[in-house]
Amino acid sequence: DLISNLADQYKTAVPLTSLLSVLLLSLPRPGTLPFSESIFLLSVFGGIELQKNKNKQFMTLKMAARETGPLKEAKD
Repeated sequence: DLISNLADQYKTAVPLTSLLSVLLLSLPRPGTLPFSESIFLLSVFGGIELQKNKNKQFMTLKMAARETGPLKEAKD
């Protein structure tokens, strides 16, 4: 069904995001570190939440992005 298909896509998307975050972390550019850390956290926690509840995966990712992303950095 649709939810299973979306879940399968997330299972492949999360490791790719983790790989991307590792590549970003290895870049020596200043200023990329906070963003790549948030991508890494997003991929890790996104994968954990996927195991708990497939239906709320998209909202979980949106909430996590709001908590760890550039918006939070702008507020600090």
